[in-house]
Amino acid sequence: MSDRTPRALNDGEFLARFRTVVRRLDAHLAAIDRGDYFVRDDLATVLRTLLTRGKGDDGITRLLYRFSLRPLTRRISPSANEAPNVLLAIGALPVDEDKEAVAVTMPDEFMSAIALFVRSAKASRRVTWQDVVTDYGNTFGAHLSTTVPILLDDVHYFGLSETDFGTYMLRSAGVLTSSVCHELLQQLKADDYAITHSPYMAGTQIFQAIYLREGGKDDLRVGMRREEWKKAGPILTVRNPDRQVLVFSISEGGYLRLEVRNDGTK
Repeated sequence: MSDRTPRALNDGEFLARFRTVVRRLDAHLAAIDRGDYFVRDDLATVLRTLLTRGKGDDGITRLLYRFSLRPLTRRISPSANEAPNVLLAIGALPVDEDKEAVAVTMPDEFMSAIALFVRSAKASRRVTWQDVVTDYGNTFGAHLSTTVPILLDDVHYFGLSETDFGTYMLRSAGVLTSSVCHELLQQLKADDYAITHSPYMAGTQIFQAIYLREGGKDDLRVGMRREEWKKAGPILTVRNPDRQVLVFSISEGGYLRLEVRNDGTK
């Protein structure tokens, strides 16, 4: 058995490994855009490596310190809405063309932003991007867990492009992270390769979602952009306390539509 202790990576080795992680990130984003949504958990693992605090993680911050780079900023929508009648809200999503967007440093301010707010009869919970990435990455991305954090069940109540809204959230964070990583790499080497990912997933970019109940009536509000606004199809679903599913969609002709369906659960 060798008694040699692990050695520290030199700058060149660290940079090479960082590039490899970014290539994995880009590959997972490309796979999701092909409809391979099962790579969501692998995407969460890569995002955990680049964004979250922890030994072996925090890749972007370590790159910044090692090469004396300044943090980059990106624009995101306001944090998840926590108004009194809101039962579930999603916010802090990447957006460039919204007057309410705020600039945040990557990764620190972005990861501390409130991405999800959930209110139930028992309690209310505020969930940061750090929580989202960590829960997805730890549950199935890096492990084969036998339990599911309650966060995952809450997010799975949403649906977009025939997948859950958690996949959309992670893809959005991934697109933002990829752009930051490539910009930093190009600061170190001007001709470094770069890949740009579309802000749209299946033709839609969502930057805010609010589900609220007032006077016993459901309301679902969505801030979004569409590549083809008049293309018909479902956009977002959410389950209400009566175990019904609210479906927010675009109808023929480009009109917004909200309908209530029974989901068949008891």
